[in-house]
Amino acid sequence: MEARLWGQLTAEGDKAALTARRQQSVERAVRAGALLPSVAGAHTTHGAPLFAQASSSQAARAQAASHRAALSTAAEEAEWAAHATLRARVEDSKAAQLQDERTALAQWQRRAGDAEEPDEAHAAPAAAEGRQVPPPRAALRLAVDLTELARPELPARDPPPEPSLRDADATARRNAVAVRAEALDVSERHPLLLRRTGDRFLAAGSHEAALNAFRAALQLTEDAAQRCEVLQRCAECRRALWDDAGAAEDLRAACAAGGGASAADALAEVLAELEATPEALRKRGDALAAAGDPAGALALYGRVLSRQDAPSFERIAALANRAACRLSCGAAAAACDDVNLALATMLGGEQAAAQAADIAQAGAPQLDDREKGVLARLLSRRAAARAHMQALRPAAADARAAAALRRAVGEEEAALALEADAQEMSAD
Repeated sequence: MEARLWGQLTAEGDKAALTARRQQSVERAVRAGALLPSVAGAHTTHGAPLFAQASSSQAARAQAASHRAALSTAAEEAEWAAHATLRARVEDSKAAQLQDERTALAQWQRRAGDAEEPDEAHAAPAAAEGRQVPPPRAALRLAVDLTELARPELPARDPPPEPSLRDADATARRNAVAVRAEALDVSERHPLLLRRTGDRFLAAGSHEAALNAFRAALQLTEDAAQRCEVLQRCAECRRALWDDAGAAEDLRAACAAGGGASAADALAEVLAELEATPEALRKRGDALAAAGDPAGALALYGRVLSRQDAPSFERIAALANRAACRLSCGAAAAACDDVNLALATMLGGEQAAAQAADIAQAGAPQLDDREKGVLARLLSRRAAARAHMQALRPAAADARAAAALRRAVGEEEAALALEADAQEMSAD
């Protein structure tokens, strides 16, 4: 082994000498308290003398621990004494400051008393100096009255002159621009961000919010192609809101700005729907519902109901069929609302719609057979909607009333089916 590499870690000599040197090192460590008796015993070949010294090592450690505890206790007591001294100094300082304030207050009060009512203790030095002490001043009370206005509704001072109309308009425009610039963030001032916001609203079904975003983007957009795209988005939102006339106006503007074939096709479709009769729209909706497209059917039924020229029987048919579509989509509450609106239109008011079951049980003498069949269909659909809403008792009443009407028009099989449904609802 080379000394230059391991000079600090190796020792030279025979085994007996090395063992003796090691034993001496362990004994010195035990006497100094650096090793535990177990370690000392593990490193010695003659364990009996080392274990005999273990008790003295433990005693030394115990004495050192007690010494450290005493030092710690003394340090804590010294720290508490320092804190107590500091606290006493703070309290003395506060007491001295309070006493100074009290002394200053007493001096001020004495000076104020000398000016108003000097006592003998203060008058004697003044007389000794040959000065005459003036008598105290008498208090004087003044009454102040304000002149009342002849017309209390007028201000107490003349108003400032009114600015001219031109100045007022210019100021209002500047304030409006400043307020809008401060109120709107960058997402409401940039057309691209507004278009993205409108797309998110449109995808979420919030057509009115999407239309507002697209209209705001249209005011800030100057590029012709982008204006055409935004106008088509506006038309799409208006069609979803059943505003076909507004959609046609937006599409005409898009075509005038160079919207291309897509805008022209959309405009032709909207114009065709505007020219179509309510009956034609309803029949198209019935065809879509039969083909398994309830969303498209709901849109067409909504267009029928939005038409001002739709007759009452077309509105009733559109409401009844829309209720059926909504039932197929699981919207029982909306379907029940459609049926109630159709009953109110048919029977002449909401109160009559609420009493539709009683009217049907009485035979509905004011209705012909065709109207009785329509009323039976409405009551059966409201019964289904109420059953989905867990309103079983009124649902059973509607089913019985619909069965009575079906039997009155000669539809015995449908009447038996409705009575079975009513009996099942009553049992539940």
